[in-house]
Amino acid sequence: MVNRLIRNPMRMRNLEDYGIPSCTVDIWEKKYSPYLLPVQKKAVKYYGILDYGNEKMGLPRSFASRNGRNGNQNLLVIAPPSSGKSFIGEMAAITYTLHQQKTIYLVPFPFMAKDKYNHFRKLYKSFGLDIVISSPNRKEDDQKIVNGDYDLAVIVYEKFNHFLLTYPDFLKEVSLLIIDEMQMINDYRKGPLLKSMIDIIQNRKPDLKIIALSAFMENLSSLKEILSARLLTSFHRPVELRKGIVREGSFKYIEHNTKKTGKEKFFKAKVVRDNCFEDYLKETVNYFIHKNESTLLFFPTGQEAREWAFFLSSHLKGTRADQAIDEFYQIEDAPSRKELLTLLEKGITYYNSDLTRKEKELIETYVRKREIKVVCATTNLAMKINSTFNNVILASNKSGKEKEYYQDNHQQSLSLIDIENIGGKAGILNKSSKDKTGRKSSKKERFGRLIFLAHNKLQEAIFKNLYFNLIDDYHQQEEEIFVENFLMRETSNRNYLKTNIPAPLLSPSKDCKPETRNPKPITILEISQHRPDRIIFEEKEIKVTAREFSLLYLLAQHKGEVISYEEILKELWKDEKDADAIYTRINYHICKIRKDILKIIDKKEDNVKKMKNIFETIPGRGLMLNIKEKELKLI
Repeated sequence: MVNRLIRNPMRMRNLEDYGIPSCTVDIWEKKYSPYLLPVQKKAVKYYGILDYGNEKMGLPRSFASRNGRNGNQNLLVIAPPSSGKSFIGEMAAITYTLHQQKTIYLVPFPFMAKDKYNHFRKLYKSFGLDIVISSPNRKEDDQKIVNGDYDLAVIVYEKFNHFLLTYPDFLKEVSLLIIDEMQMINDYRKGPLLKSMIDIIQNRKPDLKIIALSAFMENLSSLKEILSARLLTSFHRPVELRKGIVREGSFKYIEHNTKKTGKEKFFKAKVVRDNCFEDYLKETVNYFIHKNESTLLFFPTGQEAREWAFFLSSHLKGTRADQAIDEFYQIEDAPSRKELLTLLEKGITYYNSDLTRKEKELIETYVRKREIKVVCATTNLAMKINSTFNNVILASNKSGKEKEYYQDNHQQSLSLIDIENIGGKAGILNKSSKDKTGRKSSKKERFGRLIFLAHNKLQEAIFKNLYFNLIDDYHQQEEEIFVENFLMRETSNRNYLKTNIPAPLLSPSKDCKPETRNPKPITILEISQHRPDRIIFEEKEIKVTAREFSLLYLLAQHKGEVISYEEILKELWKDEKDADAIYTRINYHICKIRKDILKIIDKKEDNVKKMKNIFETIPGRGLMLNIKEKELKLI
């Protein structure tokens, strides 16, 4: 279907046939494009997001409505970052407000709420729409939201949950709920909160229409059931993404949309030393600086992001970020400001959790203005970086500075889903993007790059096996089959990886040979109620707190079963009143138990996966001790 949609695009002007006023279509054409993107066309024609009230008014309805499907059925949209799915939520929200129906637009973070609120006000305030906002630091509209005195409300998850729990009639007049960044249901902090909110909504107002927007994620089947939703998927990216490996100066890639392969010369092979990650990183980034392109580099930890930013600053001749430096001098002093000012002399910076919100906002602003050309960030902040780049580099190596943290396993292995979502930061979708010199980008330059640096043959083999061989298999299929075979069967995908990667590549030792392991004990986990201060894991003692022990003992009593958050709360935190905070602490405790065990048994990649499999978090449902009868000794 997607190829047909691309070949036969739908004009934005055709939305007037669905009851959208011409003045609204004028705004959308000017802001976005004269044409809908493929996933947007599918949402309109086949999923009925604009169908509200059309039957009564004698207007055309979508294919879904004409064929007897429930037009009010919930919808789950799964598509890559920057694919245009946010506009699906926007179209639906504005359609409902035009029919005088209240809409709530949910986002996970305050900065997203601010951006979305400003976006809506800029485009639609002249329509007379009353647009409000609520976040932990924006409370001026809270009373209006409680009273239902608004048309469109942009609310952060936590504040929405507060309204749900505090005001039982809060949703009485709401007709549409947009949940943006729905993949956060897999986040150990926000996931339980999202699941709890959905449960309350379904019990209190089951007729409320929900449109959930998500990047690629695991457990799609369970989420689809939780939402009782139809599934709309798209694998198409509006801006072409070249995904490939840099080896000996050449970038060999495959294009995401066209599936064409190609090669681009970044630098001469003789200027880098084999097995030297520093050389590969320096020459690749230098190539992009000379092309006047922006580059985002992901590292496993905040400290590494900072160190590599200074490494690049000391070896490259970037252009000074004049305006950014001027603004940084004007903001409140912070421990990181002096370092950032030094790096910005070369148009380079780092982006990690140590920075203030203002520092992050300035970095994002001047990346968009194309003054800052290089940003070194941490993978766990990928979603929070509110900017797009020409290039994304995933830094993975075992040489030089990185050897220690690789051995300590600070480096988190990324799944195919993680990589696909991170790739959404590469590529800029603008009608006419201009750089600092005012030079317009040509159509030939309108693509992004997702880059793996293979500074030795082993790394090249790992990348091919762990990512490119797998994605190449799915590129031979239609996107709906991709979703069915991969996104909705993540367990099968893990088995694919295990069975198709040679053992030396799964856990390479220093000399690139498979490591020799001691025989594993039959009993993996021992828990004794007579020793609530510790557990025994693979014959090694692990200290635990009383609360952690109680949680593990409860899970062990029901091994192999999913214990819901509600059951855990009832058993262990029955006297507590702040349920939301408890959800967060439950997941905190299970994460801490994993980390404490890894400190003792060694933080190797296999062990990290083992911890996640044994002490398993089931997003939106609860926890499970995934262990066999003979492997557990419960006293």
